[in-house]
Amino acid sequence: MDEITLLMLAAKLLEVCDLHKGNAIYSIIAELDRKPAQFHRIFSNTLVNHPVIIEVATDVMNNNEIKTRDLGGLRRKYEPKIASLEEKYSKIKNLDSSDVKVLKNKIYCYKRILEDIEYFLESLEEIEPFVGREVLDVKTDKAAAHLALLSHVYLISYTFPPQPFFPYSAIACQHIEFCKRVDYFDFKLMFSGEEMDKVAEFRKAILQNERAWSKEVGPDLEEDPIIRKRLEEDFGRPFNPYGMIKAMIEKSGELAPGIHYEAVQRTIRDYLANLGCKEIVHSDRERLFLVNLEKEIEETIIDML
Repeated sequence: MDEITLLMLAAKLLEVCDLHKGNAIYSIIAELDRKPAQFHRIFSNTLVNHPVIIEVATDVMNNNEIKTRDLGGLRRKYEPKIASLEEKYSKIKNLDSSDVKVLKNKIYCYKRILEDIEYFLESLEEIEPFVGREVLDVKTDKAAAHLALLSHVYLISYTFPPQPFFPYSAIACQHIEFCKRVDYFDFKLMFSGEEMDKVAEFRKAILQNERAWSKEVGPDLEEDPIIRKRLEEDFGRPFNPYGMIKAMIEKSGELAPGIHYEAVQRTIRDYLANLGCKEIVHSDRERLFLVNLEKEIEETIIDML
């Protein structure tokens, strides 16, 4: 899918988790890796890079210059900080330490986010007619930001199979069964920018599809009595953001043929631990929601091709 459609879907995922849609911007910030071309859809789609992306992005977004749209002033404000980071990096770049790579990535993220800041903010204006003005009020909630960024990776697997599980696995996530049901090149063309009428039709259709965004996940779908009881207790409630994050990573793992179970589980543990979430997270309800969302997305696309 194209990045604007993914941004719109991120806003809806935030909404069903009762999170502010002003955090949707972190979905489009995944496009920071458009430069250099060799990084595109690799750097931001690798989940191990998400902590540094969100650290830098929320730092940049937490400035009054974002609210006033004084973007030239914002860039000037960060010049000394970036220069300081580059000086520090020049002194330690030859050391064999993970801190060196993190610092290098941090400098890259600051430069690219500030370079493309107009594009990120203008993208919010493009989806505002679809999802409401709340999306323009940029927020910096850490869990919501990660959820939005992760949703980009999870949903882009329809058109550009990502490799999110580095360093544990290099296997790409692919919707193989869906691709068997469509003419894949017609599908790719639909979201290439050549058929904007169809894209606009898809956006409207999926947003207005109440089945796709229903929080009423039926307990009757689950055979296990313990899980069914949890589903009954949470019926109709907003989804748990941590459960949604876990479910998206699990679903991505299911799309990676032959991936080792432990690669997915270690990625989940790392991702949630970075968010300060150490408790057991149940994702049964969120997984059922995503199964249904995928079904509605796929049926909507098939009907349009």
